[in-house]
Amino acid sequence: MLPPSPDLRERLEQYLHLLTRKNYAPTTLRQYRYDLGALVEHLNTNDEALQNAEALTPVLEAFIKERSKSPKRFQDLVFLYGSFLRFAGFPEVTAQIPKPRRGRRLPLHPQVKHLKRFLHALNLGPHGFLMVSLASFLYGTGLRISEALALRGEDLIYEDDTPMALRVVGKGNKERLVALSPTARAALLDWFHKRRRGPVFVFPEGPREGKVPSVRYVEQRFADAARAARLKPEEFTPHKLRHAFATLLVEQGADLNSIRHLLGHESLNTTLIYLHTSRRQMQRVVEKLPTLD
Repeated sequence: MLPPSPDLRERLEQYLHLLTRKNYAPTTLRQYRYDLGALVEHLNTNDEALQNAEALTPVLEAFIKERSKSPKRFQDLVFLYGSFLRFAGFPEVTAQIPKPRRGRRLPLHPQVKHLKRFLHALNLGPHGFLMVSLASFLYGTGLRISEALALRGEDLIYEDDTPMALRVVGKGNKERLVALSPTARAALLDWFHKRRRGPVFVFPEGPREGKVPSVRYVEQRFADAARAARLKPEEFTPHKLRHAFATLLVEQGADLNSIRHLLGHESLNTTLIYLHTSRRQMQRVVEKLPTLD
């Protein structure tokens, strides 16, 4: 038997508040609220599942299957729902749910020749200079869009009046130091050279002057520019620019621990996927090995 059922709606608000304090991205929190809200409403109509762990597990598994269109989505919901229910005072009920095998998909990312077309189209759209500077900065640092929009001038580290690195507070309120590539430095010098304090990426004029754009606004501008350049919008999201940064680091021979640190990955396993994007380069390397003839 399970302990007396807590008020799941109240627990949901407490759980999301905890994740907010841990600096989870707004887009992640919105998705979690949507997924967990659906779970809470579903469980609140099933008294038997709330009273009995043996009944809860199959109810939970069926609900996850109903909401999953891929093995990744299934695993993500198992993790999320298990974490929330433990927080709400329930025992472990997801361990017995069989997890489908999921293949590794190579992360899509824009090619340099296409990126130039994208930036040209982006420059012609609303707030073009701001959007181009932000896109170039994301491509040159690998930052998450939420991290870039939260960046302040006080986070930048200068050498001889040139920004060379920055301090980033990422997921879980973990701070890391990120060196700036030439692309990132150029984007900052073009955009932020006259200011040293306050938010870096803000609207320069109009009714929202001085305000930081929302993640949704940036995503929409990027998608519009990709379509205007006759490119696939799904390859030109802020997160795909992060993928491009990581892939290029691998292809330049950077070690995985350095890449993990720059990206702010919790686990090296998350970084390992970028190895798969360099198979052609690895083939070229092994072809150069001397033969034993």
